[in-house]
Amino acid sequence: MKDYANTDYIQLNADQTVQEAIEEFLKKKQDICCVIEDGRLKGLVTKSRIYRSVLEDSTLQTPLRNIMKEQIITVNTSTSAEKAKDILVQGNVGHAIVLTEQQEIYGVLTTADLIQMFLTGYQNITTYMHTLIENIHDAIITVNTSLQITGFNKSTIDIYPFLQKNFMNSPIIAIDGTLEEPLLEVIQKNKQLNQIISINNRKFVTTFIPLIEHEKLVGAMTMFRDITEIEAISTELASTKKLEKMIDTALELSFDAILIVNCSGEIIRTNSGFHSLFNISENSVKLEDIAPEIAKQIHKKESIELLKINSKTCLVTCKQLYDGSQVFGTLITIMSEQLSIWKNVLEHIEVVEQNVPILKSAMDDLEQVNSPFNKIVSKSLQMKHLKKEALIASDSHLPIFISGDNGTGKSMLAKCIHEASNRKGSFITVNCAAIPQELIEAEFFGYSDGAFTGAKRGGKPGKFELADQGTLFLDEIGDMPLSLQAKLLRVLQEQEFERLGDTKTRKVNVRIITATNKNIEELVENKLFREDLYYRIHVIHLHMPSLKERRDDISLLAETFLQQIVQRDQKEILGFTPEAMNLLTAFTWPGNVRQLENIIERSSHFCDGRFIQIHHLPKEFQTQSVTVQESQDLSRKDLHDDLEKKLLIETLQQCKGNKSKAAKKLGISRTALYNKLKQFEIDEQKLLSPLII
Repeated sequence: MKDYANTDYIQLNADQTVQEAIEEFLKKKQDICCVIEDGRLKGLVTKSRIYRSVLEDSTLQTPLRNIMKEQIITVNTSTSAEKAKDILVQGNVGHAIVLTEQQEIYGVLTTADLIQMFLTGYQNITTYMHTLIENIHDAIITVNTSLQITGFNKSTIDIYPFLQKNFMNSPIIAIDGTLEEPLLEVIQKNKQLNQIISINNRKFVTTFIPLIEHEKLVGAMTMFRDITEIEAISTELASTKKLEKMIDTALELSFDAILIVNCSGEIIRTNSGFHSLFNISENSVKLEDIAPEIAKQIHKKESIELLKINSKTCLVTCKQLYDGSQVFGTLITIMSEQLSIWKNVLEHIEVVEQNVPILKSAMDDLEQVNSPFNKIVSKSLQMKHLKKEALIASDSHLPIFISGDNGTGKSMLAKCIHEASNRKGSFITVNCAAIPQELIEAEFFGYSDGAFTGAKRGGKPGKFELADQGTLFLDEIGDMPLSLQAKLLRVLQEQEFERLGDTKTRKVNVRIITATNKNIEELVENKLFREDLYYRIHVIHLHMPSLKERRDDISLLAETFLQQIVQRDQKEILGFTPEAMNLLTAFTWPGNVRQLENIIERSSHFCDGRFIQIHHLPKEFQTQSVTVQESQDLSRKDLHDDLEKKLLIETLQQCKGNKSKAAKKLGISRTALYNKLKQFEIDEQKLLSPLII
């Protein structure tokens, strides 16, 4: 109360008159007066008491003593606003006197002062909350019950850089379609919801909160807390702990004595084999106190020594440990038991390790046999990555948008996604560019009996009905008329529609996959494609690369197409000559995979021998033969070098690293063998176990 009481109050003595009180009221524009006697508060006179006294025939010269109110409501300077409000309400008065701790008058408090105080507090809280929300690290978006954006803070722009003021009152799907479903659930159930979502390779803990105003639901708020770094640190910490546990377990399982020392020779970690070898129960601070002969080796980058330790012959291996380019310690392994047995074990391990990649490759091939994406013939890294993304996308209900040039195989990719999904319905394809505009609506939604002249009796289901519980593939979506786009948007949002000429609403569960070779963003900018429909279908984007972007696949595709043709037409063509294949690989392929398939079909038709040659290809390929000839010679040399390098490695491994035997087996001199090893940069250390000499 000390901050809000009026200290410029009116005070008169008990003998002063009503007239003097009225004059003070008019002068100070107040309606309460404190009556003082002997310096103490005696009573109060208000305008209402003066009005009452006049009605009771009092004169203006009546002393204030006769009309003052002696029962006074008081509060202290330390009383809170909330408590002061309760005191006024309980006393059914509109004012109170504020007293100090010494019971002296400090000021006057009125209802207006309290209201002003609460209003100022509310304004301050509003300002503080706005400042807090605007500067909080978490991103915040608010929507009304129609899921239209009503506000967002500046942290939201860090997540959605395209978000600007003109997005106010736009549907939430305009910035992120994945937010629509949880926001709708929060508004329908009036219940908070928490989810972890990914946006642009960042992870967020997202909280969806209903907004209540005067006990009425008015919308919802979404809060994004970025946990990308926290999750990365947590994952790294968990991996570190797991790795540390694995290292400790590995050390204890080893029969060898193992220890790690720092650059000063202080022991950091040991295993039970070390304690057993040196007959100690605890680590010594310094290695030189236990084994000075080993301590001399720790400053060498790498060393292998046979040393006598406690009357045992031991093979001691020291290897420095690096953090980047900085040495931080040395790993020491002491092998003392049955060295010959360990040598045989390591040799067997080496053989097993050589077979592991072969077995792993065979297992990977086996896994791919039953994959729907195995129908897409490829070996390039681009297609491997695309298939992986498509496989992940197939396990969701979200719309998929496939971009790519004509002839790249967008429809085949869509079919594979459907087959890899768990949807039980059919895969239905609609070419939006091939259906006449006047029939396209009937094709999509079907029609009822008698909907128009010539309509099939009993009606006909549309593509959406046929694709119920399955997938509807809309090819060339960029050619869809604007008039149909609005109706398509409604079906995608509500999953319901009516046939032409029918009033019955039909519900469907359809997964939408769209594709186009056009620049859909440019169509949106030119108002040729609805922006809201674009956001609805463009949730998962897959790009089908052109054939010139995946040249590694050209030879594989050509061989596959030829094999299919040979089996179908019972031809005896065995393959392509190197010259013909080089021309195919070097071609630009504007028509992509479809053009390649047609060229192979044509060439096999004109082929009159066992191999397709250059003259069997169309004329546009003939002009490339001179350019490609130079690359053929280089390719043959590379092939020869690869074969020679592989033969050298296999021979060395068979001869256990014995260069004399290897040279004799290859039919060359020992000097020539050394030259070949240097030419092909063959690292013998990686080929052979360190114990094989």
